[in-house]
Amino acid sequence: MYRFFSSILVLFFAASAFAQTDSTDTEGTSAILPKQQQLRIGFDISKPIFNALSKTKQSYEFTVDYCLPKEIYLVAEGGFGGANIDYADLKYSSSNTFFRVGIDKSMLQRLFPNDWDFLFVGIRYGVAIINRSEATYLTSDPVWGTTTGTIASKSFSGHWAELTAGLRVELFRGFFIRFVENFYSINLHFANCHPHL
Repeated sequence: MYRFFSSILVLFFAASAFAQTDSTDTEGTSAILPKQQQLRIGFDISKPIFNALSKTKQSYEFTVDYCLPKEIYLVAEGGFGGANIDYADLKYSSSNTFFRVGIDKSMLQRLFPNDWDFLFVGIRYGVAIINRSEATYLTSDPVWGTTTGTIASKSFSGHWAELTAGLRVELFRGFFIRFVENFYSINLHFANCHPHL
């Protein structure tokens, strides 16, 4: 299954720390370059905007990433949401929770130790659980007449892999904005009936 969507993440907290230093010697000149770690915690600011515009759906998403050596970032993402479908012929509600873990790799060389701007590609593995309430439906047919009924509530679970790419820019110290494109996704498994989850 292919999927394409965008999200905007504002990382509202970033903590940096200096670790051991490396010494490099180029033509007799010694330079001390600090190794740094940075933990960022953020949320998707596009979700509350879409929530305000939608009368039936709502969702929230958060992210945490940590800088590893060689410009690789360990990423954990999660979120939750739900929907209330109230059509003339179909009514039900649903809720969901998801988690994704993966890595991002910066495609740009850092210009200086505190340069945290980057253009990146990444990969994610995701897991989701969806709970749907009992659904009621109505069908009308000129021959068979009107039929109404209910469909029992169910829980669904699935997992998938996806490729991402994006850009992150530090607007001012400790405050970042990130643009992310999740441009390819493949469902690894989707179970449509797990009533005991």
